[in-house]
Amino acid sequence: MGEQAIGGILAHAPIGEDGPWPGFPARDILDRAELSQMRTGFEVGTFNKRGVTSRAMDEGGIQERDLADQCRRNATGLAASHPHLAESLERIARGYECDAKRHDDDAALNQERY
Repeated sequence: MGEQAIGGILAHAPIGEDGPWPGFPARDILDRAELSQMRTGFEVGTFNKRGVTSRAMDEGGIQERDLADQCRRNATGLAASHPHLAESLERIARGYECDAKRHDDDAALNQERY
């Protein structure tokens, strides 16, 4: 649990000076092979730090697709140097895509109702 808690804190790390998120030294810590529980905490913390969202009834998952794209760009930028972290960022992107699909389905149902 301690590693997961630290991972949740590292989800708030700033963007790196070289562009990808998270910046140094968070990415170096999160990429250590033995710290899979910390990466799990980082993934959960990334989702949780977003907080509550709102949208128009017919908006769908646009917000989540934008976040998935950002995570994918970061994963691509870090894949060669930080493969474990890039894998976590890819999992986060897939999670946002699942949320986007759910919001798309909700928007479609709302359109049918109204």
